[in-house]
Parts: sequence; C-alpha cells; structure tokens
Amino acid sequence: MPGAAAKSIAIPPGMTGATFAGTLSADSDAEFVIGEEKGTLMLVSVNAEAADPKIAVYRADNGASLPDEHPDNIAHWIERLPESIGYLIVVEKTGTATPFTLNVEVPRQVIFDEAQNSETVFGATAHSVTTFIVPPSQSINAELVGAPSDALLVINTLDDGKKMLAANEAKRSYSGAPGRTDDDIVVRVHQGATGGDLKLRIKRQ
Repeated sequence: MPGAAAKSIAIPPGMTGATFAGTLSADSDAEFVIGEEKGTLMLVSVNAEAADPKIAVYRADNGASLPDEHPDNIAHWIERLPESIGYLIVVEKTGTATPFTLNVEVPRQVIFDEAQNSETVFGATAHSVTTFIVPPSQSINAELVGAPSDALLVINTLDDGKKMLAANEAKRSYSGAPGRTDDDIVVRVHQGATGGDLKLRIKRQ
C-alpha cells in the first residue's frame, strides 16, 4: 500500500507520458501513485547512470502485485491495467544513492482504415514525447509530415524493446520490417524546440 512519502503523478491532458527525475535514497524505495482507466496499456521505465533500479507495480486499493509481462528486464514494466483505480509504482532501493528518471507512458492506439493506412494530427508542446502503439505488422511505413524540422521518430518493438529507429539517427520517416511479426510496435514522436501541430502517417502490412 502507498506510504506517506508516495508522490502523486499524472499524465497531463492531451499527452501520453509523464516524467519524474530525482535521487533514490540508499535505504528506501521511491513510491509514486497514478490513477488510470481499466484496459489502459501502461509502460513504466526507469533510467539511472549506474545500474537501473527494479520496478514493481501494485494496486493502490488492496496492495496486490501486478504481473510484469517482461520479467527479464527489471527496469521496464508493461501491462494493461485491470481496473479504473489508483496504482502504486515502486522504484526499489539499490543500496546507494542513485539519481534516476522515471517515465510513465499510456500510448495512443493507432487506428487504421481498410487499406491499412492511418493519418493522425495532434498537438505537442516543446521537447515533449507522444507515444503510439501499432498492432503487430509484417512491415510499416511511418512518416512525420507538417511537423517542425527538428521533430523526429523513435521506433521499437514493444515486448523486447528492439530498436527499429533510434533517436540519434534523427529521422522523420521509417520503412521496414520489425524483425518479429507477433509484437506490437511503439512509435514515439519527439517534438523539437517549438511546440505546435504535427501529422503522423503510418501504413502497415
């Protein structure tokens, strides 16, 4: 159950993620409470300069542990939420003071027409990240159009996190196969230094 020091976090309206940066105490866990709707796909990750701390997620109403679909990667947690309630995210202590960044995402599901095309127009603030989920595909073509020149795409498979397009490539388009066709695909749109509207086009096979 949440302790007295648990911090409340929320994903701002119209956005798909929230980030918290802090330092994990050597002898105590960091706790966060977030409220989300039943069926929401929630992605939680923690990054640290040294070893990434372990993440655990619990129901905030009765303390029941939620299973992690990716137990081999302790710094990532992915699951569809079973109820419309509060959830407790625990970043577990490592024995040393550890600066860390916690990322919580609730991606938007990409909806395709009968020809398997999709076009999404959305607004984004400066330096924000908007996350989308594409269902398993043989291949995808993704392109940013009508976006600031410094906006870029980052793409990876959901389950194993395999990179299809990395941020350091600074690309606005991608065409290719995911490597495995039984896994959802995560498409992240990184907005540049100026906020505004973007258009994302995706075709899948």
